Amino acid sequence: MHAELWDRELIRECKALYCHLLDSRRFDALVDRCFAPTDPVVDFTPEHERVEGIEAVRRFYTEYVPSIRDQTCHRFTNGIIAIDGSTARASWYLHGSLVIAGEPYWVQGIYNDELVRDDDGTWRIRVLDLDWEYLCHYEDGWSHPSRAPAIAWTHKSSGAAIAG
Repeated sequence: MHAELWDRELIRECKALYCHLLDSRRFDALVDRCFAPTDPVVDFTPEHERVEGIEAVRRFYTEYVPSIRDQTCHRFTNGIIAIDGSTARASWYLHGSLVIAGEPYWVQGIYNDELVRDDDGTWRIRVLDLDWEYLCHYEDGWSHPSRAPAIAWTHKSSGAAIAG
């Protein structure tokens, strides 16, 4: 049981490191330290296409993300972690604020991650999948009656429609 608790803490630390490196715009370090070196996947659809492979993930974070986000602040909570040997699944709420083209926004979603443990015991993200719940302008507020998600889609895990 002690080893599983330690693994859970290392998985939480991996996610926290991801958020810190993303928000501080240290994108190369984010890819090197947080993602599995073999065949990682990033899926933020429907905002953009699924990204596969370490070099494509690196280009996504070093070229695409800085071109569309001026500033981010990620907060993740309520982690649920299931470990199976050297693989794990983790689900986290995302609450964040970001600046796009000088305008402030609120964002909320659920990260569904798959992680792998390296031979040295380090946990890294193999699949990072974000199910968006909303992206709305700061001044409108996340509960504003006119708030419709900036993007509408079907929730991947439940199939339920999410729309404003």
